Formats: sequence, structure tokens, C-alpha cells
Amino acid sequence: MSTIMIGDEVSELATDRSLSDCVGEEEIEPRRVLVVDDNRSHLSLLQVLLDWIPDLQVSYATTGKDAVELLRTCKYGLLMTDFRMPGMDGIDLASIAKGLSPKMEIILVTADILSQDMLTRVASAGIDKVLTKPVRINEILSIVARYQS
Repeated sequence: MSTIMIGDEVSELATDRSLSDCVGEEEIEPRRVLVVDDNRSHLSLLQVLLDWIPDLQVSYATTGKDAVELLRTCKYGLLMTDFRMPGMDGIDLASIAKGLSPKMEIILVTADILSQDMLTRVASAGIDKVLTKPVRINEILSIVARYQS
């Protein structure tokens, strides 16, 4: 498994792969997943969970801005993003991600109640699935494994 970490809050987590491996890619890579959350504890938990899936290449970012940098460098098969983050929320990030890679699957994770306005924004951004917190471990593993194949 390969891991790329972006953002000061997760900088102590191991990195064993260079972003330069992604440069020049034309097609999305189904085994490549980008996880974005400003909460270091959530990222650490997701890293432990995703380590169980063989051959998965996971990148982590703590801000939407850092995630966009990764999205411009690599072609991800799946983006899993938190909704509430400082600077750029997960729906805005999803819109940018779909513009860069229209075939990418996007999952939004939120603790918020889904208002009609939020559902409209989710649909407009091209988000494929919304998970509400707390998210079950088996649900995350099942979704990631499904998108990987």
C-alpha cells in the first residue's frame, strides 16, 4: 500500500511514494483514493482501516486546497471528503474534483442534517454518495473495495 500525506497536521504519518509517480496520467486509477478531512483523528482512523485493503494507494489531505493540489497531480478513482472544513467545504471540493476528473467517484461524509439546499448542492457537484456520521467501518471498507474493482 502506498500513502501520500499532505498538510502539517498529518506530516508525521509515513510517506512512501512520490507524487511524481502520477505526473502525466490520462486515466483515473481505481486503486487510488484521496481522503480529505481537517480532523487528524479521523484521518488516522481511516488510514488504519484502509491499510487492510491490498494494493490500495491512499493519499490524505487536511484542507480542500491541499486536496486540489493532489487532484491536479494524480488521477484518483475515489475521493472521500468531509463536508465541514475550513476554507473550502467538501461540496466545493467535489465540484472542482469533477471538473478535473469527471469519472471520479465522490463520497461526502457529514454529521449535518441534509437540508434541501445541501441536497441540491450535492447533486450539482456530482457527488455519488453521502455518508452520515458516525460511519460504520464495514460501510467504508465495502465502498472503497467496490470502487477499487
